[in-house]
Amino acid sequence: MSLLTLIKTPTPPGVGASCLRKRFPRHSCEACRAVCPVQAISFTASVAELDYERCIGCGQCLFVCPVNALENLSPVRRPFRHTSLIAPFSVLAPCVEELLMWHLQYGIRAVEIDIDEHPGWALSVAAVNMQLKKRGEPLWQLAPPSTTPVNTRRRHMLHVSESQVQSAAVKASPRLRRRHWKNVQEYTLSIEPATCLLCGACERVCEEKAIKLAEQEMRLVSSLCSGCDSCAVVCPTKSITIRAETGTSQPMNMPFIRKICASCKGEFATFSDGDEHCPLCQRHKYGMRGR
Repeated sequence: MSLLTLIKTPTPPGVGASCLRKRFPRHSCEACRAVCPVQAISFTASVAELDYERCIGCGQCLFVCPVNALENLSPVRRPFRHTSLIAPFSVLAPCVEELLMWHLQYGIRAVEIDIDEHPGWALSVAAVNMQLKKRGEPLWQLAPPSTTPVNTRRRHMLHVSESQVQSAAVKASPRLRRRHWKNVQEYTLSIEPATCLLCGACERVCEEKAIKLAEQEMRLVSSLCSGCDSCAVVCPTKSITIRAETGTSQPMNMPFIRKICASCKGEFATFSDGDEHCPLCQRHKYGMRGR
């Protein structure tokens, strides 16, 4: 009797159900498509699709997606020695978000590279240094390669100790990055009190807890904001603005008051002491909502 070996076909990469465009039909997020070097990601109406035959597995999209929607993809494994990334280098230079994770997870502080052969890497290091400077972190250095770049399987021919050279991949976790640098915000979250209804839709949709409604206070913690823009999408009065800018974390407390509507007698919240009618009654100018 012959034995048949079943080979499981790997699941191709794709865009999962957590994608913002799939959850919110009006969402316009295109973070993954913007960084894809081969245009493997496309959007149609409220659907995001990844062409796995075109995808080169670079993992750039993993580091910019605010909700980790990309599936069956992994960050690139890279060799390093002590605190330096070393050859062989990928043709496509890593994004800033990936280099920040190397800085955070493995304490990388330099790249041993010939910048004439890999100019893209030099630009990425310059870009990550701009971000590290804003975070008050030590900057990366570009150093000449200590050995001639060859296949890592032939390291013994260069007399490089295997114990010195390691290979790893970092976590594609923007949330981990934000929680480590709590004193830094990558986005500035603001709300216009004059138009905000204090309905709580933004708080309910925010998975990062950047917006919190207490009994008499709204708290905005921009350092937790992922820039996903979901709160702005669901806001019925378009009162929320999110700007991409790295700076010192500045949480904001916005006190409000609770009042009884003069028309319907229901309780409502407002930023203005002069409001006597709830938002619904304000839209019924002829007092048609009275009990």
